[in-house]
Amino acid sequence: MRKNWDRLQSERIERLGFKRDGQYTLKHKEDNKDKSTVRRYEPISISQRNLLINSEVTKDLPWLFELLKYNKSIINAKLNDLPTDQRSFFIERKQFPVVLAAEQEWIGDPYPVQIYDERVYSCELCGTKIQKLYLIKNIKNSNQLYVGCECIEKYVSGALASMGGKSAIIKADLERRRLNRMLELEENIPGLQEMLNWTPKDYRIIPPKKMHIDFNKIQSDGVSLVNQYVKKKSDRDQIIKLLKEWFFNAEEQRNKIELYILQWENHPLAATKEIIKWLKEHLKERDSKEIIDIIEKNGCITTSTIEHILEHNFLEKVSMPIIRQALDNTGFLIEPNHELRMFNIIDKTNRELFLSLQMSLLINFFRNQISKQRVETIYAEQIIAILQKHGVIVEDMSIQKFLEHFSYYLNVFGYKVSFWNKAYNEAFIWNNKERRFWKVELRKLLKGTKTLYFYRDREDIKVLASWVEGMSTLQRLERVELLNYLKEKSSYINNWFNSLMRFSVEKDKFKNALNEIINVDVVTYVDYDLEAMEKNRGVIL
Repeated sequence: MRKNWDRLQSERIERLGFKRDGQYTLKHKEDNKDKSTVRRYEPISISQRNLLINSEVTKDLPWLFELLKYNKSIINAKLNDLPTDQRSFFIERKQFPVVLAAEQEWIGDPYPVQIYDERVYSCELCGTKIQKLYLIKNIKNSNQLYVGCECIEKYVSGALASMGGKSAIIKADLERRRLNRMLELEENIPGLQEMLNWTPKDYRIIPPKKMHIDFNKIQSDGVSLVNQYVKKKSDRDQIIKLLKEWFFNAEEQRNKIELYILQWENHPLAATKEIIKWLKEHLKERDSKEIIDIIEKNGCITTSTIEHILEHNFLEKVSMPIIRQALDNTGFLIEPNHELRMFNIIDKTNRELFLSLQMSLLINFFRNQISKQRVETIYAEQIIAILQKHGVIVEDMSIQKFLEHFSYYLNVFGYKVSFWNKAYNEAFIWNNKERRFWKVELRKLLKGTKTLYFYRDREDIKVLASWVEGMSTLQRLERVELLNYLKEKSSYINNWFNSLMRFSVEKDKFKNALNEIINVDVVTYVDYDLEAMEKNRGVIL
């Protein structure tokens, strides 16, 4: 069958005055005398023909326009019927400059046209079936043609180069399709895009890590459903239904996080970005990572956080100076040679109170490091506000001086008991067996910088001086040294107490104020049971 077809075609071509010789060739009737003279020509392709009849350039060649308009393909018989000058137009290949001029009239859009149905389209240049439609437009006569991805390239070559090639256009097209689909989804589910982009990291308060993980998982499920909607052309109604259920769950989880952030906004033990930033700036990554992980896991400062802060490696670098400052402001005493055994210095009955005070002041210190304020300012302002609320007259004095007086006054009323209280109280037990031990401890006490924090009465100085005077075991020079020291401190204590008593005429007002002060964030959570805290590590104080 194939051989018969080729033979018939050859006979037809020869009958029309042509012969097949690798390419189509045209034999002029005028040149029959010299049959060896043959002139070659290349016919116009279908895509070139369709381009020319829609271009402005063919107006200068009306005969060419008519020829192309009524002939979908240029066959040799038609060319033989043309006049010699028109036939020579194809023989001399003059059609190609015309085609080139026509191509320059058209510009194309590198992005495909959005298709909303399932029909199969054909390229208006080459006629092939296509899946994506691209639009080209004539800048001279405003004609438009829809073409496929192969024909569009020559009309968007500049755009292709500027956008990074054909692959970049494909990616941009996918992104545009995604945006169009998202607009459709936004109409069905208002707030969908906002929910997909929402993150608790934009807030100052850091929620617990589990809340982060749960919400991130929900967000991933939502992104997966959106991708299915963008890629699939079927089952979109079912996907929209699933997305509505997803949006309800995501909104519920987001509300939980926002409620947590609102509740912890002004809490002194809340985990904040400022605290995390401060730890990162003042510690090496290795030292701060474990503490930051605990803070981010719990979403707040817990007992386990403080225990890690009090570890030896961390104390040596940063925490010990902070804790010492916090303790100095509260009146706690730390034996200089036993800083790393802090919990052994504070007796067990007051360890819980110490932990509460220290933790609250430590967090205040973090915050004031960031705001470049002193920790004493916040501490004092809260106390002064409560004192004034209960009618206590607070003398105008510096913050530091106020805190010194207040710390001492707390000890006067027995609100803080340090290790050295025991040494002081038992020093008055006239027991010869223990006298030597307490004499040594007392000398250490008197040489300390915070010596007088725990005296319960200004008359104790006189009693102590009398006791020192009568100690026969002390050398004369030692007794003189101690007495001079006590005399100096006695004068200081008298002035101190005179200033303190100006806080209020009635001590009951001061005591009532103290009962409220120990329940605020500065001196917080004193009613907790220490054993319960130790059993439940990580419980929020």
